[in-house]
Amino acid sequence: MGNQVKMRLDPKYFNLFIIICAAVTVVVIVYGTMSYHSKQEEILRENINNTEFADFSFISISGNDTLMVSDLIGEPLLIDFWATWSGKSQGMHRTISQLHQRYPNLKIIAAAVRDDQQMVMEYADAQDYGFMYVSGTDVYHQLQIPGVPSQIMIDREGNFFDFQVGDNEGELERKVELMMREQLP
Repeated sequence: MGNQVKMRLDPKYFNLFIIICAAVTVVVIVYGTMSYHSKQEEILRENINNTEFADFSFISISGNDTLMVSDLIGEPLLIDFWATWSGKSQGMHRTISQLHQRYPNLKIIAAAVRDDQQMVMEYADAQDYGFMYVSGTDVYHQLQIPGVPSQIMIDREGNFFDFQVGDNEGELERKVELMMREQLP
């Protein structure tokens, strides 16, 4: 049989062992998640920097019209990637609507992502936000946007200004206010 050594954990240390394992697991998950999100935002920034936004077009949610970003050059623009199934997206719409009221020349494209056209139309009809509702899934995938809600801000010359991933309302307000101050004639 040889020299087999059996290791056993003393029962009085079992709870401590489990707590240490759990703590290490939490640290690994948090680090991995933060690293993943950081990498996704780096990819998005690189894709945005290599994009000519004036070339983008969106199909309206009714499916009858095409909205060209080039037609909106001359006014600052916020493209909001959102979904009806995302409560955070709908919460951001209230903030974006307030920004739109504060800055009437700010154009808002609400680009629905991976969503049912009928649900988007019903949502748009139920709201009085004044957004331009379009299908945004193709652009969402092209830019590799890491999640909804996400916003891209484009200045009046059609140049990228900034972006945001997530539902940080205060940060979005800060970025839009900065863009609008820089857009003064």
